[in-house]
Formats: sequence, C-alpha cells, structure tokens
Amino acid sequence: MIVFYFFLILIIVSIIILFSSIMVDVNKIEIEDIEELKKIFLVFHMRKYEKIFNYINLDIKIKIVIFSMFPILVFKINSEKAKRIINYLIIQDLKDKKKNPVKHELKHQKQKKQLKKIAKKINSFIKIQDADFNLNIGLTNPGVTAIAVGFLNAFISIFLLEYVLDIFEKQSKMDTEKQLSSITKSLNYVVNPIYDDDFAFSLNSNLKLKIPIYSLF
Repeated sequence: MIVFYFFLILIIVSIIILFSSIMVDVNKIEIEDIEELKKIFLVFHMRKYEKIFNYINLDIKIKIVIFSMFPILVFKINSEKAKRIINYLIIQDLKDKKKNPVKHELKHQKQKKQLKKIAKKINSFIKIQDADFNLNIGLTNPGVTAIAVGFLNAFISIFLLEYVLDIFEKQSKMDTEKQLSSITKSLNYVVNPIYDDDFAFSLNSNLKLKIPIYSLF
C-alpha cells in the first residue's frame, strides 16, 4: 500500500513538473534621473555593489505557474531586499576567501562552470512573454542627442537580434523563425530624445520570462 501511494505521489509530482513553469516577473527596473545614474557609476567604481540598489527602484516577483493557470508567488525582491542579499553574499564571500583562499577560488570556478552549464541548458526554453524598455536621454546639444538616440536604437536592435539568434542557434530554421516572430512582438523598446540645456536621463523597464520547470533537470 505504501509503495502504491509512493508511486501515485511520484506520478502527480511528475505531471506537475511537466506542465508547470517558473515565471520571473520583473515589474519594474527604474532609474529616475541623471543624478541617480551618476551615483550608480560611483558606487560601482568603488565596488560597493550592494549600494547600487539605493538608486534603482526594483520590483521582481518569482512565481510557479501550475498548468499555465495557477500562479503561486514564491519569492519577491525589491530594492531593499536585493541590497540585503548582495550584502550577505559579499560578506560570506569575504569570509570564505579569508578562511581558505585556495578553496574559495576553486569554489568560484566550480560555480562559474555550473552557471554556464545551466544557462546553456535552459536558454532555448526561455520564453519572453513581455518586455518594455523606455529610455529618455538628453546630451545638452540637440544634434548630439539625436545622433545618440539613433545609435542607441540601432545598438538595441542588433543586440536583441544577436541574443535571440544565439538562443535558437541549435534549433531548426522553421522553429527559429516562428519563435523569433513571437518574441519580436513581445519586445517593445523606445529611446526618447530630451532636448534641454542640461544632461537628462531616465530609465523604466519591465520584463516577463517563462521557464519550464522540466528544463532545469
């Protein structure tokens, strides 16, 4: 009887895994103005990575969607929580490095290999359901601003195309064209010029990714 229930539970879990997915819902990544951007570059240069989130408004929800209908919130990250996580990881990393530098380096190398392996494995399964990128930029000179906006639009187009093609490089041409068309419809980006006498910058973006759970195994 116990064996029967064990196999029943195993079958149910297998079905749930097969027909469920992880949803990464990035509701907001926002940098409000040029001053915030300057502060981000400064703390990045100082390697105070946890402080970056003092100047970025962040809202991310990670959900498990069962049978594509029943979303269950698993984890929520805002700017404060991201800062605490990064700070904790930095402290732990420093402790490990101080305790045993050789073991620390080997651990880092192993983690890099594992992350590359996972990324390579799930890349072709990632589905971009929605993506919006809104950038406002001004460089004091109208002509320079117009050139910069044109360059950024071209760069983003090329980057997205290269990224998408890299994901589907191992699939058939027909499958690639279908998925490329689907993803292109889901991607929206706008780079707006701001013609002003001072530097101007603001960024607002959101993204929704869907990853089948079975792709992680």
